Amino acid sequence: SKYSIMKTLLYSDQPRAFYDFYVCNNIEHRYPVQKDGKSRTQFDIISDATIDTLTALSKCVIISGSGGLGKSMMMRHLLLSSVEQYSLTGLLPVFVPLKDYEGTSGNLIDYIYSKIDSLCSNVTKRQFTATLSAGKCIMLLDGLDEVKSEYGTAFETALEALSDKYSENVFVMSSRPYQQFVSYSRFTH
Repeated sequence: SKYSIMKTLLYSDQPRAFYDFYVCNNIEHRYPVQKDGKSRTQFDIISDATIDTLTALSKCVIISGSGGLGKSMMMRHLLLSSVEQYSLTGLLPVFVPLKDYEGTSGNLIDYIYSKIDSLCSNVTKRQFTATLSAGKCIMLLDGLDEVKSEYGTAFETALEALSDKYSENVFVMSSRPYQQFVSYSRFTH
């Protein structure tokens, strides 16, 4: 319920239902192709993005774009649409804002669990890790570019360990353009 309503600049007087005003952006997927011994870039457009359309590309995806393009709104849409599909997919969407991540506050699992616990205190950490172990989570990591620079390396290391250990889960991360995402080799950009 927290993410299904919101205030915006246009609707600042009271919260409005998210889908009363949300319009899903198209996502451009660029990838290299070889033809006649030459490398070129191919473009595909994803309209009305869902977890299904993104996982058709990869189980690990980075959605990037400059500020104000709607990345966080897209992440909210992916959360809400995944909640709606839960009874069909059995995949539990977990929305994680990264702006408060501090590499010194324990591991990434602890940070993610603290976000879950703040919204739903009847889920234990053990239940959460069991769900991850079963490959039944959609991890929606919002705002990689908002991780403070002093914690960037710790976050990269922690995310690599998390996505290695729980590789059967879906990971979608949003960010402004960020160092070409070279260190996120598992992720499709």
